[in-house]
Amino acid sequence: MPPRRDPSPFASAAVGVTAWGTNVAATSLNNRRGVRDRALARTTSVEEVLSIIPPGWVDHFDVDIRWMSRVAEKRLTIAGLLAEYRALRTLNRFPSFVPSKRPTLQLGKDFHSSAAGKTSVKELDEAWEESRLRIYDAQFKAKENELNSLEAELSSENVWARVVKTFSKASQQLRHSRMEPVFPTGYTVPIEGQEVPAEATAPVTFVVAASWDDECTEIRRDSLMWMNHVRLLTESKFTARNAQKDKKRKLKDAADAAPVDAMVVDPTPGSSNDSTRKIIQAEVNRAVKRLKTNKSEPASSTPKGKDKKKDKGKKSAEKKKEKKSNPAPKAGSSTQTKPIESARQKAERQKAEQKERWGEHLRVKAGLRKATALMAQFPGSSGN
Repeated sequence: MPPRRDPSPFASAAVGVTAWGTNVAATSLNNRRGVRDRALARTTSVEEVLSIIPPGWVDHFDVDIRWMSRVAEKRLTIAGLLAEYRALRTLNRFPSFVPSKRPTLQLGKDFHSSAAGKTSVKELDEAWEESRLRIYDAQFKAKENELNSLEAELSSENVWARVVKTFSKASQQLRHSRMEPVFPTGYTVPIEGQEVPAEATAPVTFVVAASWDDECTEIRRDSLMWMNHVRLLTESKFTARNAQKDKKRKLKDAADAAPVDAMVVDPTPGSSNDSTRKIIQAEVNRAVKRLKTNKSEPASSTPKGKDKKKDKGKKSAEKKKEKKSNPAPKAGSSTQTKPIESARQKAERQKAEQKERWGEHLRVKAGLRKATALMAQFPGSSGN
């Protein structure tokens, strides 16, 4: 939403009252200037500065005011880059625009180890460092020239010449809107159906209003103040933004340089961190115990080796005993399939139990890994 435009301090005598309740027609020129200066001092952005410029004039000065904000910020950015370049050179380092990879020299092994080869390598190193310095100096000089050019653009003389050009163009277009009529003596507005003397209907002439010269004088004086105020706003905001960035950078550097022990949770006995550590330690111990229990159990219910033979003998004896106690049913009886079904169900149940034990084993191992990683943050932990 565009800023609300308050009544301009340039209000004409016909309007009479400004935003501050001052009768412009009754105040002196200096008082009117004081009202405008206070309104300008209260602005904190480019949009607010544009909101106090009178209608008609603001459409022409909008381009110049935004140009001032853009060029002033660009000048500050380049000045900051030059300061960084100088700081890096004091540390014997180069900015990022200087190539950092040294070119390789392909030499034979014998020649490389000879005196002539060592001299060639040394000359290459010197030429490499010299080329880096030349690149740095050329880039630094180019940035300095750009900074000087921007400072020349922002000089009072250049800004004034730009403002005068804009003012001349705007005054020519706005002059026709400041015309007022001059009525001849005895002039009477003709009324339809009534006869009016010829001298009473003389043509009306138009002249520029007497307030036009005062308005132009005030606009010429205030336009340079608008430009300078926008420059000050841009510089103050840029400085505040850089200060915030420097503060964040210092906090990050301090955090990176802090020892690891200072970042670990405090394990002092009796503290809340100590109780948390004990809870996690107990969970780790329980997970280890469950894992050991699952490892001691057989992974499969299927016997192997000699145990398999013994189990086979037991099963055959149990089958003979079962046949004696349960004689074979007659043909066509439905009870004939019961032993087969019970064996299938038993095998499925054993398979499901085995799958469940294996899943529990995997869950315990995963929980143990997570708990061990968490316990690593606590010094003095005994969970391994």
